[in-house]
Amino acid sequence: MPKLIGNRVADRQSVDAWNAAVVRNAFPKWLEKGLAMMQHKLSGQSMLRRKEKGA
Repeated sequence: MPKLIGNRVADRQSVDAWNAAVVRNAFPKWLEKGLAMMQHKLSGQSMLRRKEKGA
């Protein structure tokens, strides 16, 4: 991780680049996890609905 000390433009750009890299690496995993959870919830709800209709 670049040093946060100093107001040079190069430091600022490297910090932005580092933050962007972190977001690029972390966000897809988080999104994947979130989507998987949503799909799990939706499939659970549709299963319950099917059971109710069948009953």
